[in-house]
This record gives sequence, C-alpha cells and structure tokens, in this order.
Amino acid sequence: MMIMEASAGNPRLGARFEFRVFGPGVGRFSAQLGPHARRTDKDRRTDRYFVGPAFRRYSLKLRGQQQLDAKRLLRREGKIEQWQPLFKLDFPLDRSVLEAELPPAILRHLSPGRVLFETAEAFSEAMSAAGRPRVACVDVSKSRTRYDADGFSWESAIVSSNGWTTRSLAIESLSASLLHSVLWQAGLGGECNVNYQDFLARISDC
Repeated sequence: MMIMEASAGNPRLGARFEFRVFGPGVGRFSAQLGPHARRTDKDRRTDRYFVGPAFRRYSLKLRGQQQLDAKRLLRREGKIEQWQPLFKLDFPLDRSVLEAELPPAILRHLSPGRVLFETAEAFSEAMSAAGRPRVACVDVSKSRTRYDADGFSWESAIVSSNGWTTRSLAIESLSASLLHSVLWQAGLGGECNVNYQDFLARISDC
C-alpha cells in the first residue's frame, strides 16, 4: 500500500485515510476494487505490535521485527480513520528520538534509565517489562498483496496471530471523499472499520 514518510517538521505530511476489515470472507470484495488495478508488491513478514490501553490512538510495531514503525490516529470521519505516519527507525535507537514523537502514556512503559536500545529485541523486552497496565507484544504473520488504482490503494492479506488465522482487506487514500465512494462501490459500506490495534486487543484480551 501507499506509504509516505512523515517528519516532525511537517506533522501532516503523508496523513492518509484508511479502512480495514477482517474476516474469512473479505476476499470477495477485492474483485470490486477495480478491474484495471496494478499489483505493486507481494511479501511475507512477521511484525510485532505493542498492544494495550496506551496505544488506542497510536500504532507502534517492529516491522519485520527489525525496524520500529509508528503512526498516530488523527481523526475519524464516518467509517474511516486518518492516520499520520510518525517514523520508521532502525536500531540502535536513542530514547530522545522517541520522546520527540510519542506521548508520555507510551514512554512510561520504557525503563526510565534506559537511553539506548541496541536491538529490536532489547526494545521489545523494555516495553513489556515496565509500566501498568501491561503492554502485550503480539506477533502477527502476514502474507500480503498490494495494489494501486486511481487515487487509492489496497492490500489483501492472510494474517495469523495468537492461534488465529484470518483474512484482512485494507484500503487507503489521501482523499476522504474518494475512500468513502470506493467503499460503497466495493460493497463495503455496511462493514465496520477495524484497525490492527483494535483487532489485536480483542484477540489478546488487552
């Protein structure tokens, strides 16, 4: 799917509207998303998501369990959500970089004396060791195919986590009105939008 980088100096750069649905039958909607769509990518990887009450408006994950990736929920407009990419960071990682982008509610889960995270595993251990309520580290295996069409893109995936295996379909666009129109044309107007944080919180009891 379309990924645009953001920076602290331009906080709205790359903000995009998203809609995601999970379930074994969501693949039937793909055929309605455009007969002239272009397949842009296909991959398999495992991401580690950090899930808990502090993450309701943030998505924080280890992309491929190697790179720290974060985005923030800006607002909801009807069925869709607007998310702002914050960063994609390699390790080793200095705490000061995180303090510039993440709220205290998330930072307090990291050990106060820890200023450098040498590896993704070290960061994961620090995140799960401190703070209450707890933070769950949830590994999600994904097999994804991504497509582009005029003004929007989408991702069809098989996802597995915590003993669950299901399908996911996500659509995104820089235009809220276009995304609403695409949803209705694809027959998704009656479906509920469920982002990864909400889905994983349900299956992980967080």
